[in-house]
Amino acid sequence: MSEFVWQRRVLRWGVGVGLGTAVLLIILIASGLFDPKPVGPFQPAINLTLTIPEEGRAVRWLDAPLPPGDFSVRLMVESEGAGEQGCKGDIFTPAPLLPCPPAFPTTGLLLGSAPLWVGVSPLGYVEIMDGETAVLPLQTWVHVRPSANEIWVDMRDETMTVRVNRELLWQGEVTLMGRQVGISGEGKAGVVNGQLSMANGQ
Repeated sequence: MSEFVWQRRVLRWGVGVGLGTAVLLIILIASGLFDPKPVGPFQPAINLTLTIPEEGRAVRWLDAPLPPGDFSVRLMVESEGAGEQGCKGDIFTPAPLLPCPPAFPTTGLLLGSAPLWVGVSPLGYVEIMDGETAVLPLQTWVHVRPSANEIWVDMRDETMTVRVNRELLWQGEVTLMGRQVGISGEGKAGVVNGQLSMANGQ
């Protein structure tokens, strides 16, 4: 067998293995194998609605507290802008000469009494605050969607993991003060519709 024929066979074999691996990976991803796993089964979702006044802030605390011990919280939210388009005074101002986007409120998940706040703007921004401390300063993030977004928080021991749309955003040690849980909307007038689910590891 000539060296040229042998090299072609090796190349074909390598391409075949590569394609097979890619197809297998796609199948595994589609099956949800790599999706985050909550600490336990999620309880039935609670439907929530917030109406945010112009340039104001609205908060809604749930009657039910966070589960004891380790927990998972999943918040599905969708913001509807009620105000006019405009950039003046907006922290999410686009680059010069670009049209101003619709005005959407920033939605947040509140945990504890301090509280710890995970905020997502449909314009592509995220932020994590622990009281007055910026755990993750306001910044753009490619995985934020212009419509509905999912905030998923897992707490195992003292380690908190935050995901947005199933993508890892931040992980670190956090000491929560209190067991309150709620949602907030701020920045622009609008309506926030959400579904919140909780799970515990006990």
